[in-house]
Amino acid sequence: MHTPLPMLALLCLACTADSVSPGPGVTEPGDGGETGTGGQTDSGEEIDEGFDEELEEVPGFPGPDDLFRDDVIHELRLNMSNGAMDDLRASPKEYVEAELVTDFGTYTVGVRLKGNTSFDELDGKPAFKIDVNHVVPGQTVWGQPSFYLQNKIWDPSHLHEFLTYGFFQDAGVPASRAAFSTVQVNDSDYGLYLVLEKQNGAFMRHRFGDDSGSIYESGSFNYPCDLTSGAGDTTCTCFEVDAEGSADTFADLQDLCTAARNPGALDEVLADEMDMDLWRRSAAAEMLVSHYDNYFWNLNNFRVAHLPETGKWVFTPWSTDLSWGWYPWVGGPHCGMYGVTPGEYWGGALMDRCWMEPACATALHEQLLELADLFEEVDMLDRLERGDELISSLAKSEWRGNYGPSDYEQEVACMSDYIAQRPATIREWVAAQ
Repeated sequence: MHTPLPMLALLCLACTADSVSPGPGVTEPGDGGETGTGGQTDSGEEIDEGFDEELEEVPGFPGPDDLFRDDVIHELRLNMSNGAMDDLRASPKEYVEAELVTDFGTYTVGVRLKGNTSFDELDGKPAFKIDVNHVVPGQTVWGQPSFYLQNKIWDPSHLHEFLTYGFFQDAGVPASRAAFSTVQVNDSDYGLYLVLEKQNGAFMRHRFGDDSGSIYESGSFNYPCDLTSGAGDTTCTCFEVDAEGSADTFADLQDLCTAARNPGALDEVLADEMDMDLWRRSAAAEMLVSHYDNYFWNLNNFRVAHLPETGKWVFTPWSTDLSWGWYPWVGGPHCGMYGVTPGEYWGGALMDRCWMEPACATALHEQLLELADLFEEVDMLDRLERGDELISSLAKSEWRGNYGPSDYEQEVACMSDYIAQRPATIREWVAAQ
């Protein structure tokens, strides 16, 4: 475990001692990822395409391990011209050119606003997408060709996503990594953000050692979208390609969707198409942290990624700000009130079928018990306390978001009680089945 650093150290960017500053607009050798901007999906996201060849990383240069840490708060600055600012106000989902300033270099990048329910205007507290190679093809920062800056405007604790994605990493669930950063736009302080890894070629290489498989997205823009949606030529057409690999086509996704509609036990009909043990582990992990805005409950916020080496698909979770049972639109902080009971997760068709099949349900119960043990082993309560110590002063000083200092304190206290009781609650529920 990391010991929280003094505040002056926390406000310093994590980088290695022998880092070199590449200077404005210079390509940082990294682990590849996107090439250019690709096309756009209906949701406004770009289609990412993997590199044909992998670039070498320079030893000592800041990479993903320097970015995705749980013991620092990075500092980022976006410098934009007045014209670029006006363009973002007028067309927030269109990229503008900006300078991204870090402690180890300045980069010319593309910036746009992002989000659906989390969307906020430029003069509020917007969420950003940073496309590092939008202007300079092949450029990466911390080995990332692009990343998100999450505004967390519906999370009074600012810790929901940070803790959730961290637990997913420990559980072996293919999920994004995250870290904290302050953000300044020109001379304006925009406050505390979460730097979130984008699910692209770099993500696939890190998780699976192969970036040739595609990732397809299902989200609120095509809600509801399930593997069983559509029929015939329209099967799975509610999914949109989010990262385009070279080793598969849309027909491979349709094979998965066709298999998901076949009668019979899930583990048998999907044996050649999906890693069902990992799928159940993903479901159990989301139940542990009560992230109900997902495939398993709300049929929302999930992706399916193809692994060409095995020919199988895996689910990857997304948009976890509504985790820890938090529902923000009915009053003050009250974590642990929604999506708390695993038996309430009857979202997607696969989830429904799993509960109805004794063998699948039993295997899911076993995953729940394993992850309840893991929840204690990694000491999620200690992680909450360290996260609180790390960000509390900045979180309480937020003025661009929706919450104030008392909201922060109430939510953290609520999460503390909830996390302390969560493993026992899960074990009791499984024992009662």
